[in-house]
Amino acid sequence: MATPPSGPEQTKRLIDLLVLVLSSSDVGKTLKPEAIRQLVQSRFREDYDGTTLDLGPLWTALLAEPDSSEFKLAPAFLQFKEYEARLATTVTMPKPLASLDRTQAKRHLVRLAVKASDLDPLLYPTLPSAPVAPPPPAAKPVAEAAAAPAPAPAAEAPALSSRRKAVVAACAVALVLALAFIGLTLFSRPGATYATARLEAILKVENARRVGHSVTGVLADGRWEEMSAADRQQALERLLKAVEPDGIRAVILRDAAGNSRAVASSVGGDRVFRVE
Repeated sequence: MATPPSGPEQTKRLIDLLVLVLSSSDVGKTLKPEAIRQLVQSRFREDYDGTTLDLGPLWTALLAEPDSSEFKLAPAFLQFKEYEARLATTVTMPKPLASLDRTQAKRHLVRLAVKASDLDPLLYPTLPSAPVAPPPPAAKPVAEAAAAPAPAPAAEAPALSSRRKAVVAACAVALVLALAFIGLTLFSRPGATYATARLEAILKVENARRVGHSVTGVLADGRWEEMSAADRQQALERLLKAVEPDGIRAVILRDAAGNSRAVASSVGGDRVFRVE
């Protein structure tokens, strides 16, 4: 029997499954999969301790989204609970759903259909089979073996730290580009107004809206064009630090025409800044 995934592999599996069931429900009619994934990932470290996943905070965050309701959210959360044993993870349900009996839960579950072709790889992951060792080479005649030149020393492998740095750098760039795309997508979606008057000493941002743990806004500061690259990054660092106490983990700034100008993010624990 295959060993269930664990560690980062299990974390990715849980996130992918949450995004799948939410995208397949009424939630997917108002939020795109990329936005759902960003919302799930932004708080997963707080809600999952390696053995137990608390869905209460995610329920609260999604309930705050425009056009959201308990009726729309219930099927996806109840469906995810159905996979608890297969996931080898204890799933703690939001209070409004924890009190439902089986009959009440089924009334919600019938409103959700998830494609088996998408679901099966997540519920029944297969581990790669162990590589088969090649047969040992045939023994050479003694005379031929003696005459054969000694093998050349193997080239020194690149330092592992260099590979890790390259991977981290690539991941950081991909994360920033994804945040910029999500920011532009969410900007066209109604969200809660986010007050920015207190931030004007750092950067003037107008028409700011909050969706989950992200804020998008129009960069309307005349000082920006006169700043050096170092000054712009310092301003983004100060801006992100100022909004983090509100639970904000990503700030996406655009110009009046909708073009991305800058992104500041602490999603995943790494602070990343990008200026277009």
